[in-house]
Amino acid sequence: MGFKGLVFTDALDMKGLTKFYPDGETDLMAFLAGNDVLLFSQNVPLAISKIEWAIKTNKATEAYLEERVKKVLAAKYDLGLYKVSNIKEANVTDDLNKQVNELREKISRAAVTLVKDQAGMISKLKAGKGKFAYINVNGTGEGQLQSQLKKTFPNLMVQNFGKKSTAAAAKKMATSFNDHTTVVVGVHDLALYPGKDGNYGLDAAQITLLQQLSSKKNVIFAIMGNAYMAKTVCGARGIVVGYEDDIYSEEAVFEVLLGKLKAKGTLPVKACK
Repeated sequence: MGFKGLVFTDALDMKGLTKFYPDGETDLMAFLAGNDVLLFSQNVPLAISKIEWAIKTNKATEAYLEERVKKVLAAKYDLGLYKVSNIKEANVTDDLNKQVNELREKISRAAVTLVKDQAGMISKLKAGKGKFAYINVNGTGEGQLQSQLKKTFPNLMVQNFGKKSTAAAAKKMATSFNDHTTVVVGVHDLALYPGKDGNYGLDAAQITLLQQLSSKKNVIFAIMGNAYMAKTVCGARGIVVGYEDDIYSEEAVFEVLLGKLKAKGTLPVKACK
């Protein structure tokens, strides 16, 4: 590739490595592979001794080590780290993060993805004529999406479906909004990993509700924070995905649902066959 900059490893303490190699061995292999900087060594003195051993046994050369060291020193020199500089600590956290919220908003608006809207739910929400409802699945409290929908539709019917609900309650809720023009189903507080049951933190009754709602023509799902959750509602006619479950992603999803923002994101995973 012709890359001339510093090459960093990922964390060497990750289980994907440590369950196969003992302390120090991972560091040595990463060094021999051409990395300049080894992150999160589990045992620095042992790693150093392993590299020394590799040089003594001709598995590596001092020249190879010297090349790595000089690259690191050159990078530090280019950054001016050879000069002593007093850092002003006052407000340093605020200064470092002053553009974070603006960046999060831009990313959320650029990433939000309209997977499908086969029944034209967005045009119906945009027109604002009819009966509208919001089902909050697993969310704690009123988030930005729910709040904005309530402001837009004063007569919005809101229902919450938390954990420890029953299958009977799921069946009842799934049929409670058949006469509504559009039902937005927000799926919140999802886990990053599927877990043993593959449900990303939702329980059996919540999964049952999502699956039953996915067959309804007047339902559009707003999946917040984990695109893999779309696998539960593959048959749905409407799905919008926001990649965080925060105020910025929820606002972006709301604007897409109301036709105020054109979704530009592309689904990064294949949740359905």
